[in-house]
Amino acid sequence: MDGSRRALRWVAAVVAVATVAVVATPAASWAQDEPPDVRGLPVTEATARLAEWNRSVFFIYEPPPDIGLDMDPVDVVVSRMELATAPAASSANRPVVRLITGRLIPDLSGLTREQALTAIARRELVLATSPTQAPATWVVNSQRPAPGTILEFTERDVTVVLADPGTPPDPDGGWLGLSRPTLVALGGSSVAVLAILALLGTLALRRARRRRGPPGGTVSVRLVPRYDPGTLTLHQDGRR
Repeated sequence: MDGSRRALRWVAAVVAVATVAVVATPAASWAQDEPPDVRGLPVTEATARLAEWNRSVFFIYEPPPDIGLDMDPVDVVVSRMELATAPAASSANRPVVRLITGRLIPDLSGLTREQALTAIARRELVLATSPTQAPATWVVNSQRPAPGTILEFTERDVTVVLADPGTPPDPDGGWLGLSRPTLVALGGSSVAVLAILALLGTLALRRARRRRGPPGGTVSVRLVPRYDPGTLTLHQDGRR
């Protein structure tokens, strides 16, 4: 019920601002003025600013505000804006603004898994943790997408790396795609980490040797025809 009420409030707020823009007098010179940059603004505020720019603007929202998102209106922000002109049959020289919406990714660093889940609640997001079986006391060491990113509604996943409190931040997600906490979780000690590095070094050395070929140079083979045109003799040159 609370989610439905929030969605209805968002719809009412957006429709009220858009209605004011539609019934006002068109401005014939709208194409000469650049529209304001509304990226990152809540949808209601972005709609109001664009209505001030041109009172005849027609709005298209993606997704529409009436799809029943269980979100607070302030958390729905503009990710991208596209500007076009309405067909002449509908309205002369009337701007059309398409607002592609999303939500801001909060900063989850230092939060436990349960706290991170609370922080992204009512944002239509899914939390993925690494390692999956981390102790309850571990906290977020790094996250993707980064805090402050506007994630459009076509994407939902937020991935965090958990680590023991006090572990230095690991914003790059770890070396070779493995985070520091994940490496520790795999072996539980520095010995396991060194073993993994040694294995990777051995594999790299083997690849390099295969590229160079056999030691001592290469052997070339040439075909020499004999007087009998039906046979060929192989002559092996010496090593070079």
